Amino acid sequence: MSPLNPPSFWYLAQTKPRQEDIALANLERQGFLVNLPKIARIKPSARLSATEVLFPGYIFFAPNSQLQSIAPVRSTLGVSRLVRFGQSVATLSSDLLEEMLGFIAQKSGAPGGLAAHIKGIVGGTRVEIIEGPFAGLEGLVSAVAKDRVMVLLEIMGKPQCLQFAHRALSAC
Repeated sequence: MSPLNPPSFWYLAQTKPRQEDIALANLERQGFLVNLPKIARIKPSARLSATEVLFPGYIFFAPNSQLQSIAPVRSTLGVSRLVRFGQSVATLSSDLLEEMLGFIAQKSGAPGGLAAHIKGIVGGTRVEIIEGPFAGLEGLVSAVAKDRVMVLLEIMGKPQCLQFAHRALSAC
């Protein structure tokens, strides 16, 4: 068996709910190359891990050699099914996966982390508050941190700087 280093493409499997780590361990045990992208949790807590799966319910895998069949993946513990488009098993090119993982790594260290970057929330951005008692108001982002965003609002004719969670804001 000749190893594929690195594989030219990755397959995609759907996992059972919250069993991505179980699927990861079992696929690795069977000799597959496995990729389960994780990011820092937006709201860290004492009882939850510091990271969370970027694509909940999905895992990327590739055969370790050209002769390794993907048929056993369907009955692997933690895996629900192979993702298909019609009769074809879904694949992702290695280049695209590497580009995606590079983007995640680059933006994870940025102020506000990946979540803020994906939503387009950076200093100086106009945002709308979409949840909470200030829903519907617009403001200007003054600072972005890992778990909160400082927004400058005009309330009762006076500028006020209030903090919000990333999920409570939407870029205008």
